[in-house]
Amino acid sequence: MTQMSPDKITRHALILIDQEGSVFSMRRLGKELGVDAKAVYYYFPSKSNLINAVLQLALTEMTLPDLAKLAWQEQLRVLAREYYNVATNHPNLIPFMMRVDGTMPAAFDVVEHLVSALATTPLKPTSIVQIIDLFLCFLPSFASGTPAEGDDQDTLLGAVQALPETTYPAIKALAGALGKTALVEDIDLQISIVLWGIEALIEKEGTNV
Repeated sequence: MTQMSPDKITRHALILIDQEGSVFSMRRLGKELGVDAKAVYYYFPSKSNLINAVLQLALTEMTLPDLAKLAWQEQLRVLAREYYNVATNHPNLIPFMMRVDGTMPAAFDVVEHLVSALATTPLKPTSIVQIIDLFLCFLPSFASGTPAEGDDQDTLLGAVQALPETTYPAIKALAGALGKTALVEDIDLQISIVLWGIEALIEKEGTNV
């Protein structure tokens, strides 16, 4: 008889989601484990319970240094990069990650780090909440787009070059000023833009970093 445990179920669920994405189901997982789906429900009463456990497992892949030794900007940069890496390592989890919020156990560790970092700034509590929502939702969305590489770059560049200049003058002007490599996603720049926005919010609220 197949030995079952929450850990075994969760690890197999993550593997299956990585392989099959949106077609994942408790029935399919049970078949993969060699048991009836009821055996899975014994440990996880609902699919959402299991997905939360899978997210928690995936988030353990985040490698975090001693964040307390870093300025808040660098703490957020490290957290953002690691959270983004989880999304790129498990692209089929992205739809679930984008529905994560601070009330879900899977997000508690990440949210704790975010709150600790931002609490060192004079940001208002309401602003911190908005930043957390931004962090949890937008970073997976950054990872959801496939970076243009090789032939994809050529296809995209060709499509832009074929646009009529009379209709899309701004796009044509921008494309003319860019090289092909500029089409590749730059997550570090995107993270910097988010950080600059937070710094601007701090300044707007009349405080100092």
